Amino acid sequence: MKRKALGVVVAVLVLVLAVWQLRRRRDPLPRAAESFLRAVAAGDASAAYRSMPDSSRRARSELEFRAFLQSRGLDDFRSAVWTHASVQGDRAELGGRLTTGAGHELPVTLKLERRNKRWRVASVQAAEGTDGVALSVPGEAALRRITDEAVRLLTVAVNEDDFGVLYAGVSVLWQEQTTEQALRERFKDYVEREIDLSFARREAPIFEPKPSLDGNGILRVQGYYPTPPPLGFDMAFVFERGEWRLLNLRVEL
Repeated sequence: MKRKALGVVVAVLVLVLAVWQLRRRRDPLPRAAESFLRAVAAGDASAAYRSMPDSSRRARSELEFRAFLQSRGLDDFRSAVWTHASVQGDRAELGGRLTTGAGHELPVTLKLERRNKRWRVASVQAAEGTDGVALSVPGEAALRRITDEAVRLLTVAVNEDDFGVLYAGVSVLWQEQTTEQALRERFKDYVEREIDLSFARREAPIFEPKPSLDGNGILRVQGYYPTPPPLGFDMAFVFERGEWRLLNLRVEL
C-alpha cells in the first residue's frame, strides 16, 4: 500500500516537474511580448520597432508600423492573458487576448524569433479596430469632407506662407515624423509662385482609383478635382482621436 502511495506521489511530482519545465521554457515568450507592448503603450513605439528583426523592418516602415498599432488600439495596451504558445527551434508563436486602457479586449497573435538567446517580436496580428470601433472606408460624403479639408488647410498654408496651420491639422503620427519647415519645403513651389488652390474646391473631387484601407489601417485617397486646370491629389489618413486625420499629402497641377 505504501509503495502504491509512493508511486502516486512520484508520478505527481514528475507531472509537476514537467509542467514547471514547460512553463520555464515558455516564460521568455510572454516576457518578450509584454516588454514590446509596454514600450508601445509608453509612447516608445520607435524603440519597439527598432527591437524587431531586420527582415520585419524591411517589410514594414516605421510609419506603417505605428499606424498599424494605432489602428488596432495596441498603443493603449494594459494587460495580457496568453492562452497558447508554440516553439519550433528559434521561432515561436504566442497568442491570447489583450486588454486596453479603455477596457476593450483584443485577440492577438505574436510571432517571435530568437537571436543570440534572446526572443524578439517579429510580427503582430490583431483584429481591425481602435477603441472598439471597426475601421472601414468612409462613405462618399465623408471622403469629400476630409479631402476638401486637407486642400483647405494646404490653401491657407500656401496663401499665408504659414505651414503651422497645416502642421496643426495633420495627425499626431505625421507630426512626429515631420516639421513645419519640411512641409513648406514640400510645397515651396506653390508658395513662391503664389498659387491659390482655393479654386479646386468649387467642384466635387473624383476618386480614382477607389479609396482603400490597407492592412496597417491607413486610408489611401487618390483622385483629382475636375477644374480648369485639374488638381490631382494623393492623400493618406489614419483614424485618430475619433476621426480621419492626414498622414500624407501630395497635390499636382
